[in-house]
This record gives sequence, structure tokens and C-alpha cells, in this order.
Amino acid sequence: STVAIRTFSLPRFIYDLDGGRRSNINPVALREFNRSMGLNAEDDFVNADDLFHYVYGFLHSSKWRKKWEVTLRKEAARIDLPSSLAQFQRISKLGRELAELHLNYERIEPLELEVEEANGFERNNPAHFEVEKMRYGGKRPNLDKSVIHFNRWLTIRGIPMEVHNYRLGARSALDWIVDRYKVKTDKRSQIRKNPNRWNGGQYIFNLIPRIAKISLKSLKIANEE
Repeated sequence: STVAIRTFSLPRFIYDLDGGRRSNINPVALREFNRSMGLNAEDDFVNADDLFHYVYGFLHSSKWRKKWEVTLRKEAARIDLPSSLAQFQRISKLGRELAELHLNYERIEPLELEVEEANGFERNNPAHFEVEKMRYGGKRPNLDKSVIHFNRWLTIRGIPMEVHNYRLGARSALDWIVDRYKVKTDKRSQIRKNPNRWNGGQYIFNLIPRIAKISLKSLKIANEE
């Protein structure tokens, strides 16, 4: 069976066809948030960037996600008004930290993981880093997600199971990487999708420990609220 998943894009800015940029934060919503915190003077108002990061941090809050887990399967997310300026600033700060982490995922220091190299593996051979289709260790329904068989040459081991607690929708961030980065031919168009042609297999190989590290750091930040 096929499951339809709705996704929403909520950017900070909207870009016009002529190259202009305008804020995507509704001024009415911004004023409402300020009023909820007792801020009535324009000079005291929190700004649109602060509100954007408040929403980003709020959506990552482990307490909020648990509270509304069932509702989120049927409805769009609803953002609570803060009870105080201190609460707003705390969540906004967490959201800013998360946004910085997620925007710079390619530059983060990777998590140290065990890499098993098969006989004949050549580190200077680009073909030995190319991915065809990654898979976890074990077999369904008992997959071992601490192991990723990257290709015939490389196996990554020692992935902390906590990594899979950081979820984007119904899957962990690492699940999406394993599922999406593969060579595939579209049945209708016969166009062959090959992720190795973008930045090469070594980029994908190095992405895995970075996503693992980001998942752990994101969980730590989200649990602070």
C-alpha cells in the first residue's frame, strides 16, 4: 500500500521573480507573540528572526513532539504562545543553535565510527567509494542499525542506536540517507539516477558519520527544552 505524506515548506524569506526578498513572518503573528509576553512598545518587540528560531526550536522540542505525537499525524503543527519572554528567549536560542547545526552539516566534525575494509580495497580508487545501494546489518524484521554495509568494499560499524531517535517524520535522519542515496532507474523515463556523479561516493561515505553526529547533537539540544 502507498502512504501519502504531506510536507510543508516554511522558509524565513520569500523571493520574488525580480530578485527581491521579503519576510515570510506574518506581522500580525509577530505582534501577537509580543503581546502574549506583555511587550507593547515597538522598541521592546522581539524581531522576526527571533520568532523564526523560536518556531524552529519549538518544533524540535522532545516534550512538545511527545505531547502532540498523535495529533501531528492528522494536522499541521500548532505553535504555542510563550508564557514569558524568558521562555521565548530560551526556545529561540535553542532553535538558532539547531539551525546553525543543520545548515552547516557538511562541515561538522564527524562521529568516530569503525570502518571495515574488504580485501583488495584501495583508498585512492574512487570506484571503491561508490555506492550502489546501502543496507543495514541483519535481516528484516531484525535489522541491525548499528551497521551499514556501504558497498562491497566498506562496512561502517558502531553506530549508536540513539542516532535513530532523531527522526524526520516517520524515519530517522540516517534512514533517509540509507534509503535515498542509491543508484536507481526511473521506470517511466528510464533516466538513471546516480548520486555518485554529484560529489562522488566519498562524499556520501563521509556524510554518514556527520549525520550521526548531527543527530546526537540535535537530540541533546532538543532535550534541553
